[in-house]
Amino acid sequence: MEAQIAANSTIPRVMISKKGQAVSRMFKGVFSPTVEALEYDDVEDLKPLLIKRVPFIVPYAIESAEKRRPILRDFERLSVGRMLLKQRIIRGISLAELAGQTDTLEFWLSSCERDPQTALNTSWMQLSRIVQTLGCGLRSNIDPAAGSGRLEIAIVGHAENDLTATQKTSLENLVSFSLKQPEPLADDRVLRIWSEYRAQDAEQLSEAGRFRSSDSRDGIISEDDWKRRYDSTAGLFP
Repeated sequence: MEAQIAANSTIPRVMISKKGQAVSRMFKGVFSPTVEALEYDDVEDLKPLLIKRVPFIVPYAIESAEKRRPILRDFERLSVGRMLLKQRIIRGISLAELAGQTDTLEFWLSSCERDPQTALNTSWMQLSRIVQTLGCGLRSNIDPAAGSGRLEIAIVGHAENDLTATQKTSLENLVSFSLKQPEPLADDRVLRIWSEYRAQDAEQLSEAGRFRSSDSRDGIISEDDWKRRYDSTAGLFP
């Protein structure tokens, strides 16, 4: 599994095995390139053998890393996990529901939303299933004119387009509040406070601004306001 994850991240490998011991065909079949394949008689022989090959291994590893890191930076800049969390909140889809409909696990989906490194190792198939379940789609583009082929991924046809400017800003603040916490927030509570906000906002619009929430300014809910709303739901869920 670790070899496959590394291969998915385009990391080359050094393969070390004891002489006379067969290497798993499954491991050898992983598609990352093998920089060196070393065989040793005993552990004492391994260190000098490896040191001898370091001048050949290091340049290859450096070249691979230099090609990989700009793509990593581009992917982190895309904030894929943040985009997914926003779509989930807007549509009121829980992690449990999303996991059940995409053949994945809740903790993995949560990690994708919060950790760019997890999102980076998401396959195109996994990402496509997730966004389709969220009722939107993917568009990718690599623009050579942007310098070294800048990667662009956009979620298209998403529900955020139906929000007002105030609602979009409030949503960004809710997502920021959620992702800044050291541990994932209770999913049902996050979805509930957004649903209640939308209902309240609709009421405000229908009454032409006659009613205005005491914890909002210009209709925008700040991160601190979201924290107060989230904390107020404590004890309402089993």
